[in-house]
Amino acid sequence: MTSNRWYVSITTLPSGQLFVLGGSNESLAVNKLATNNPTWELYPKPAGVKPADYKPTFMQFMVDALPNNLYPNVYSLPDGNIYIFANQKSMIFNVERNEVIKHLPDIPGGPRSYPLTGSHVLLPLDPAKDYAHEILVCGGSEAQTQRAKALQSCGRINLNDIDPQWEMDQMPTPRLMGDA
Repeated sequence: MTSNRWYVSITTLPSGQLFVLGGSNESLAVNKLATNNPTWELYPKPAGVKPADYKPTFMQFMVDALPNNLYPNVYSLPDGNIYIFANQKSMIFNVERNEVIKHLPDIPGGPRSYPLTGSHVLLPLDPAKDYAHEILVCGGSEAQTQRAKALQSCGRINLNDIDPQWEMDQMPTPRLMGDA
């Protein structure tokens, strides 16, 4: 990699390359502007690019999602784009064009990213639902404090909708740091 990264996220692209996103320049619990690494890069680097010429690419989204932008959730989508979620923010992004395809609405409630993480999952693609790209996010924290209460809500969003919106529901109990 071309830059130091703690708390990074990686996903495999259809090309087989790894998309490496975000992180911090030092070990800490909550990110801050001074240590934020709001960039992405590919591994291995693109063919024909000299190592000295390859630099990480800035992503404003990773600044906008501060301070809860560590370990962002990243999923490769069947259409070749990727879905990125950090804090309460999410978007669909095209890596080849370095372009935001769509900013999605913030999920209601508090932060749902590290360190007070909710569970995130790209739901199975179902032919009966025309292979809809649906994301489910459950739990998280109502605030960024050590004694903050866990969230009891789940949000589900269909990325294929013309105007995607979070559909919210309640779990039987609040949850924090569950694995999906």
